Amino acid sequence: MNKLSISFILLLFCGFLRAQTDTARVNPPTPDSTQNSVQKQPETTTTNTVVPDNTKPNRKRPKGYEDYVKNGKRPSTKPPFTDNVYYGCNLQLGFYGTTFGNALYYDVSPHAGYKFGEFFSLGVQVIYNNTTYTSGTQRVNYNIFGIGGFGRALMFDRFFLQAEYDILSIPARYLGNSIASRQVSDEKLVGLGYKSPLGDKLGYFFVILYDIQPAIYSPYFYNPIVYRAGLSWNF
Repeated sequence: MNKLSISFILLLFCGFLRAQTDTARVNPPTPDSTQNSVQKQPETTTTNTVVPDNTKPNRKRPKGYEDYVKNGKRPSTKPPFTDNVYYGCNLQLGFYGTTFGNALYYDVSPHAGYKFGEFFSLGVQVIYNNTTYTSGTQRVNYNIFGIGGFGRALMFDRFFLQAEYDILSIPARYLGNSIASRQVSDEKLVGLGYKSPLGDKLGYFFVILYDIQPAIYSPYFYNPIVYRAGLSWNF
């Protein structure tokens, strides 16, 4: 057997082995079959949704809140005018004896003031008091009325300083025969007062005043010390 025959037999044998190897090879799965075997999961998206909280109670909005929301204007924090206004009335009643007989005295003098901050206030008042002297069957009435203004400076939460200027109409013969007809007297008083609450806004006060320079027909000429007491609201 020559070399050509041997070479031809070897080539046939190698071709047979290659054919057997190709038939036994396992084909890998295709990409399409792999994708079909896995089920696609649906994509989920999250959004920031604001849900109104209806569990909170409705709050009363301050005055000016709507203007702030619409126009950007802040509501005013200044308290209303009426929050700084206070009222009061001097209420006094007295009964005493004199050399001329018995005397009945009462005072009803309302006033109103305005607080400029926490410590200082100004006010006006209407003054009226009456003194009735009784001796036997004789009775004489003396009415004093007028207007005035005052200023107060609060100290230590309860005490206050007071300066006052009043114009009073004094009846004739109020101090004997020295006054022949009704006269007008101006009174300049300074003093110290005390206040105390009786409730949320109701309270009482007591003031001791001194008339600096009473005129001869002043009701305070013989006794320049003046006492005031009464009730107040929001003072």
